[in-house]
Amino acid sequence: PTSPEEFQWARGVDIERRLRELRVPSVAFPPGAPPLEVAPWGLRRLSAAAVTTGEEVEVLEVPWDVPAEFADKVMLVTNRLEAIKQLTLSPFFPDYLGCDLSSYEGAALHFLRKRQGFCLRQIITETGPLSEHHPLLRYWCREILHGLRDYLYQCCQELTDDVTLAHVWVFQEGSRVLLQGLPFGDRRGALFEDVPDHGPDLKWRNTFEACEARLVTMFGGMLLELLVGEAGAAEAQRAGDPLHGELGLDVRCLLAQALNARDTLDHRRGHLAPPP
Repeated sequence: PTSPEEFQWARGVDIERRLRELRVPSVAFPPGAPPLEVAPWGLRRLSAAAVTTGEEVEVLEVPWDVPAEFADKVMLVTNRLEAIKQLTLSPFFPDYLGCDLSSYEGAALHFLRKRQGFCLRQIITETGPLSEHHPLLRYWCREILHGLRDYLYQCCQELTDDVTLAHVWVFQEGSRVLLQGLPFGDRRGALFEDVPDHGPDLKWRNTFEACEARLVTMFGGMLLELLVGEAGAAEAQRAGDPLHGELGLDVRCLLAQALNARDTLDHRRGHLAPPP
């Protein structure tokens, strides 16, 4: 498959099988435990334990009746859940563990695997940037690229904002990378009529190449932050000449190409290779 729509059609049976394997039929809530988060429109984020395995899971309690002025908030949640289900076969995104639509009057429960690991942005802020020859830099960059590739080829939902190191979480002593809390939105759009005429708005509602170029630019921003930290990356991008003379030629060439990847329809070079 060469597009997310084709992937969902071709691998739909495998996705459904995996969702059934992961499914948590019901959960038990700790008595007296307060919710982790309560939204003004009624959504609650809770912690619970899977009845069958005892695994701690995150529960989103979504009310059925929501005031009309909060319709956009409901759409954000449903888009996020839809994107996570579409990415079930990718090891770089959290698992959707099923739902309970009937046990609780007035609300639907959606089960997600509890957020794992440590935020990579926080790690870099507290321990300092990595050198360009550090093994973890190479490993994490490869894993981030694989995660972005899976999004590009597997997920039909747009991203409403850039992916940054704030969305990259590592665990198992840094050997596992997850992209968590991504700002998923509505459908990306696959037809030429969906492409905006100009400007940055709705740039995710476009064809494959422009979406790919934006992901490459996001990767360039994350690589730069790994090398110099969040503040250093912001300053380098404002200056328009990131780290001239401070890095090896290969790394500077890679950063220059990634940070200036063209988000236009004639972009054809530097494609992320499709998964095998």
